[in-house]
Amino acid sequence: MGQDRARHVTRPRTAPEIRRRCVIFLTAAALAASAAAAGEDRPADWQPIEEIADAAEAFVSTVAGNPDSVVATAGYLDPRLKLSRCTTPLEPFMRPGSRLSGRTVVGIRCTGANPWKVYLPVHVGVFQDVIVARRSLPRGHLMQAGDFELARRDVSGLAGEYLSAPDDVLGRRLTRSVTEGLVLASPLLQDQTLISKGQMVTLNAADGTVEIRMSGIAISDGGKNQLIRVRNATSGKIVEGRVRSASVVEVMLP
Repeated sequence: MGQDRARHVTRPRTAPEIRRRCVIFLTAAALAASAAAAGEDRPADWQPIEEIADAAEAFVSTVAGNPDSVVATAGYLDPRLKLSRCTTPLEPFMRPGSRLSGRTVVGIRCTGANPWKVYLPVHVGVFQDVIVARRSLPRGHLMQAGDFELARRDVSGLAGEYLSAPDDVLGRRLTRSVTEGLVLASPLLQDQTLISKGQMVTLNAADGTVEIRMSGIAISDGGKNQLIRVRNATSGKIVEGRVRSASVVEVMLP
């Protein structure tokens, strides 16, 4: 990783939260090792901080089990930090209950002749193909195929608020204006009303072999695939059905 790694560990590369909060926590053992070495200046005796960062990133990628969608970026390590070069392989670990998404903390321990332990922040990016706005769109816009596209984004900070299926977007209206490239989420979209309260509709009931059609009156508004209540125009009985089009509500036969 050479020169790129050197740049990486002397200043954060990604994740604004890491840039704002690059904090290192050293155990008493690590502080003691650093203090004992403070009077000397032999670089060959110190553990390269880029190797510590490498170990943390590799560990997260291994634990995640999906290197194609998970990208680990170690946070800041003070280049003045002096820890004795470990005589055994570095041992990464995570605290119980740590989450592999967003900002997490990874520990690196040395169990060699001069043991030490250090913790460093790691940003864990989880990348998926999600739907984003292809251009800026106004509130109330009815979404068409040309209005959005799939793009790979880090969803670690989206708390599940994103969509990945075109059918979840097509034919729905925006609840507010959006900018180009914005990840589209369910709260930004509402179903277009296909059937209005009081409208005459066709009730369609089928069980695979028998199909029955009858007239009904919608008791509430409904969008595509939404459940609404409908009054049978002949019997007056109220049934629940799913909106299939601007005039058809599908009900299940008893």
